Amino acid sequence: MLLIIRNLIFRFWISLITGGLIALWALPLFSSHVSLGWMLLPAMTILFLIFLFTGWLLNLYGTNIVESLISEAAILESAGRHNDAEGIYKKAVAVFDSFILSYLGKKRSSARLVAYMARFYLARAEKKHGSEAFIISYLESHPEDSEAAENWLQQIKNRPVTQKEHQELLFLIGNSQQDNMSIQNTLARLYLSAERSDFPALQTYRRVLKSGGKDAKHIIVNLSTIFRNDGRADEWALEIYLQAYQIIDDKSNALKGIAACVHWMTKSDSDNKLLHKAKELLFNINEDQLKKMRQGFNPPIVQTIKKKPSSTFKTGWVFFKMMIRVGAWLYCIAQSVVSSVFYQGTRLIQFAIYSRRSKQVLRWMFTMVLASGIILLVINTVGHLVKTKISSGKNKVDEIVVTDPFTLQVAAYLKPEHAEKYVASLKKNKLDAYWNEAVGGTKKWYQVRVSHFADKASARAYGESLKTRGIIDDFFVANYP
Repeated sequence: MLLIIRNLIFRFWISLITGGLIALWALPLFSSHVSLGWMLLPAMTILFLIFLFTGWLLNLYGTNIVESLISEAAILESAGRHNDAEGIYKKAVAVFDSFILSYLGKKRSSARLVAYMARFYLARAEKKHGSEAFIISYLESHPEDSEAAENWLQQIKNRPVTQKEHQELLFLIGNSQQDNMSIQNTLARLYLSAERSDFPALQTYRRVLKSGGKDAKHIIVNLSTIFRNDGRADEWALEIYLQAYQIIDDKSNALKGIAACVHWMTKSDSDNKLLHKAKELLFNINEDQLKKMRQGFNPPIVQTIKKKPSSTFKTGWVFFKMMIRVGAWLYCIAQSVVSSVFYQGTRLIQFAIYSRRSKQVLRWMFTMVLASGIILLVINTVGHLVKTKISSGKNKVDEIVVTDPFTLQVAAYLKPEHAEKYVASLKKNKLDAYWNEAVGGTKKWYQVRVSHFADKASARAYGESLKTRGIIDDFFVANYP
């Protein structure tokens, strides 16, 4: 995050300096075609284009450096200078840890470097903790890379795989490489060595047995032992026990599993042939012996059909359970968000206090905010000057337009509502009536006036006509504001 901020700040300053110089040269070209108020638009366009161009140029520069370092490391690796090659790869990683590349530039360029480094570490005989962690991280992001995955599996197949990240990675590789039987066979051997009978392991066993490869017999023998230790007695276990009975010399354990399956399984169309074959093998064994043989086995899980409750009760119960789940879900989300915010906030505060880099970034950010404030101040000042110029122009126009300096005052009130009511009455007679405020002594008057005239004589004549018509009671000629 800090590197991204530094990249943006660097590009901002480059854009501000370069764009300022270009704007000083280019903006006078627009002055004859664009008003002062619109001059900011081409200026901001220039800054934005330079900001984008600077990012593209930095990404191009950083990508070229990484590509040249990868080529140099590959040459050193082919010459057998592995330590020098590792140092060159670390220099390439340092480019990604700098502010040269943007976020999108890192995302596009990192895949090739990571793939080269993963193959570099896989090719080395000695393994360090850092290189092992790097390989696992790469395969977790790219489990579809069959070459790297197969190489890593070949290296770990002769050692116990007990780490949690290894187990999760095996599942990812097996799930994304289902058609690669070489990888599936290696995974099956790893699962058998760990005596695993969980879902990922069983899926792998099924794929290998279905392909019928050279490891099928080995898997059948070991899988029958695992099923026997787990006390498994279902259709697939019976199939494995029957196949193991045909392969191994010591048939007693396989026969025990067959006896348990025959006892616990129910007949169906899918397993009818298997049960018939199993009963033929148990034909000469009496019931007491069969009872001893199936001890320690577990019956297969059969789903029972429960009696359906009434529709009203079922609807209420489902709604109640749904509300509980929604409440629990919202509580978990709120708890996780609060915990995450508190944890990240604490880490950020500690980092800001103790890290030199954070202090440097804060200085950059403060400088950026200060520069932004100065730019905004300049923009507001220019806008204010433009508005002032326009408004002063408007005042001059108004003074020129007003050529009739006299008006008729027909009433004056102490309350504004009375003046408004009288103005409305005059307007019904199609008069140009209005009211304004005037202070006389300690009182404020609301004067009602009508129209405006070029001279006092025309104003008096118009007032007399209104009195004659009975529209107003009296008047006097006043100055028009």
